[in-house]
Amino acid sequence: MKTLEAVDKYLRGKTVSRNTELMFRRAFVLLNEFEPELPMSRMMLNEWLVWLSKRYPHLRDVSRATYLRFVRTVYRYLAKIYEWEKNPIDGVESIKVIPRKRRIFNPDELSKIFKACRTEYEKVLVGVLLDSSCRIHELAGLPVENVGENSFKCLANTKTGEHIYRCRPEICRVMRRMAVNGFVFTRSNGLPVSSKVLTNKVCLLVKRAGIKGDKLGAHTFRHTAATLVAEASGSVLVVQSVTGHKSIDMAMTYIHDVQEKLAQKYSPLELAGQKMMEMNDDNVSQVHLLTDGQGKDIENKKTALVVDEKGEVVNKGSDDWHEEMFRKVPAGAEVRPLLKEADLEIIRYAFLLVVEYGQWVGSDSTVRNLWQRILRKVK
Repeated sequence: MKTLEAVDKYLRGKTVSRNTELMFRRAFVLLNEFEPELPMSRMMLNEWLVWLSKRYPHLRDVSRATYLRFVRTVYRYLAKIYEWEKNPIDGVESIKVIPRKRRIFNPDELSKIFKACRTEYEKVLVGVLLDSSCRIHELAGLPVENVGENSFKCLANTKTGEHIYRCRPEICRVMRRMAVNGFVFTRSNGLPVSSKVLTNKVCLLVKRAGIKGDKLGAHTFRHTAATLVAEASGSVLVVQSVTGHKSIDMAMTYIHDVQEKLAQKYSPLELAGQKMMEMNDDNVSQVHLLTDGQGKDIENKKTALVVDEKGEVVNKGSDDWHEEMFRKVPAGAEVRPLLKEADLEIIRYAFLLVVEYGQWVGSDSTVRNLWQRILRKVK
């Protein structure tokens, strides 16, 4: 059997997308270049992989592994149809591919891209790609009738068939409003744009924003969206539902990308303390002595509030780490005739202690002096 004849037999009985068919044929064109007759031994197939790396040194390991996967699929199909006693592809060594961490846009880069948008059309395009995590070709020829209140449905040429992407209601409203001749994204003549035009538009926005890097474009928004969801949820099922991946293994790769951040996000000791608190366990105080609810050592506390016998603040300690949460009390501040600057300082540091340690860790005298100072002018 000829090498190219083998792939024809497989594709004749299968329904695959145009891109997938091209990948099958490309793999067997490379195999045919090595051996026109279909290789029927494990040794020849292994030699083909070695020849492939030498003949085309620019091919990355992931590309060669992809070609091998397509060849393996056809061989297994032929072995089933022709009832081969032994399939030569079964003994071929797999190509080890070192996974590369996906390039995503950081918050600063996303801000620059949105600022680079000059029209509503461009802003909607970027917003849809990031919020829905859809593929760029799924927006080409998108009918306005497929855009709902908080989602839109893609039908044409998707990897997983029909898929509904969620999207913010305000973006969906703008998509419906900007539609021309029944399509959301159109050219100046009213005809729907192609995926190539949309891809070039996104690349132009990235370049206009001054962001440099390899292969930055529309699909980077999909990687960014999936990574953000993975980091926030830590659930592969949530990632899969957002991106629409058919295989859970593909969605799992985004969890691996943020695995280190997820490990730092949760503290088993803190979770145990919360469970003990729900059970009114007497030992819960011991947990609070070990952590402040965020995995910090209590001995490394940043806030040190020292109050003298009169209730005056002697030592405020360092509280820059909480300045965004509790704005510092300005000099001479006064709340009506009741609370003055010194009173507000004590109240503020009381909140700081509660936030840092999850409970009041000051002395009873401090609480008593605080209450007396608040009520001293109340008749």
